[in-house]
Amino acid sequence: MKNILNPISVVICTLITLVSCQPQIDDKISLPPAPSAAEFTIEQLPEENSYRFVSTTEDGFLYGWDLGNGMTVSGPEATVTYPDAGVYIVELTVFNSGGHVTSTQSVIVDNDLVIEEGPCDEGTLKEWLSDCDQKTWRLNPAEGALLVGPVGLTETWWQNDENVVTERDCAFNDEWIFFEDGTLIYDTKGDIWGEDYMGIDFMCVDETVLGPGVSAWGSGEHNYTAIGNELALMGLGAYIGLPKATNGGEVTMPVNSITYTVTSQTTDADGNDLMVIQVNYGAGIWQFTLVAN
Repeated sequence: MKNILNPISVVICTLITLVSCQPQIDDKISLPPAPSAAEFTIEQLPEENSYRFVSTTEDGFLYGWDLGNGMTVSGPEATVTYPDAGVYIVELTVFNSGGHVTSTQSVIVDNDLVIEEGPCDEGTLKEWLSDCDQKTWRLNPAEGALLVGPVGLTETWWQNDENVVTERDCAFNDEWIFFEDGTLIYDTKGDIWGEDYMGIDFMCVDETVLGPGVSAWGSGEHNYTAIGNELALMGLGAYIGLPKATNGGEVTMPVNSITYTVTSQTTDADGNDLMVIQVNYGAGIWQFTLVAN
């Protein structure tokens, strides 16, 4: 018996075959143009040598600031205090899905920041730091001495455990020696904990491997002021805890000053003084616990 195909069935089968073989053409996606200009305002704040920069650029979704003092921060606005007189070139880069654009403005700071503090009286922060003579502090070799979390520390993003204390023994042996006259000596004991932003692998290395751009993070003499519960370190590369953690941002190069807030001063059962300090780096809080014994 012969197989006879219905003509209509042949046409339908042919159309199905043609449709199934037809390549699919995607609609073209049109990206918006890059921002036409990166614009921002500069506001001088009531606090001496302090400024706020606010982006007024339209259609941006990512903002990067170079504050002209070694600090870089992200977000639609940034706040900074310049301790030294000078001309600072502030650069804003704005990104959208079509590209990015950059612009700069100058900030002229006429005078060095003058900070007045009282004598080393009993109960003052200076007395706690220096014993009105000299006093040596180290990172407390215990869990949580290094801690980071959101502003307000409503949770902990990361903190060291006892294994980190062992792994980073080169950081936990560092000494910060505070003197009554406002001098601060930082002594690495010859070794440092390296990280990638320093151009070093995550490991303990000899202090001498610090390159020219970051060598100020090594041992050195700096200055400090202690007013209320604010501890300000002055001098290129002066820091406590982690060198990258600064006011308003995490940096890859040394800066001229960092101000920490002292949130706790206690003495443990063994007679060791403990001090907790924090620095707001914009995206969160770095907290460091120090011990003097």
